[in-house]
Amino acid sequence: MRHYQGPDMPLLAHMLNQGELAFVQDQQQEVSPPPPSPVVSPHPSPNLMPSPPRDTVVLFARRIKKLESKLKTKKRKLVLSDSENKEEARQSQELEALLDLANAALHEPSHSTTPSKLAN
Repeated sequence: MRHYQGPDMPLLAHMLNQGELAFVQDQQQEVSPPPPSPVVSPHPSPNLMPSPPRDTVVLFARRIKKLESKLKTKKRKLVLSDSENKEEARQSQELEALLDLANAALHEPSHSTTPSKLAN
């Protein structure tokens, strides 16, 4: 029997004891060897990493605050423009309704007169 050098297989001994040796050998022949693990240099611990200069940190903090305030103002403007658009849509609907009423009153004067004027 060959020496297996792949990942741990806890069920292998159990399968071998049950007489499935041929099946396991066929599977092992079909399995290609695992690819070599890439060599990665270890990351330095956070304590050994150089800290950026204080001026740089302060500069980035200021830029971040400036961008955050710009984002807030942009969001406020979007909310205001949305509410203005809704108000404009409502006003245009009311105006159209008033124009329809005015046109109806001009073209059909008999409906717009009051019953008391008809009696005179």
